[in-house]
Amino acid sequence: MLRSEAFEVLFSGSHSLILPEKNVNPFLKAGHKRVMVKVSFEGQTEQYHAALQKHGEDHCIVLIKNYRTP
Repeated sequence: MLRSEAFEVLFSGSHSLILPEKNVNPFLKAGHKRVMVKVSFEGQTEQYHAALQKHGEDHCIVLIKNYRTP
């Protein structure tokens, strides 16, 4: 399983996160198109399964409630 250290991201819209390229590249090079993401904000943590997407120069993921891991 490929893992990364925790890092900060930017919101894009209401459900998208823009990911730093240096954190995305190892996953793309390993052929991973989907990732599990742990999101923490104001003391709450949730996990999601998400597809890596490219929009222009940015890589992002869309957080969808139905793909949240209990």
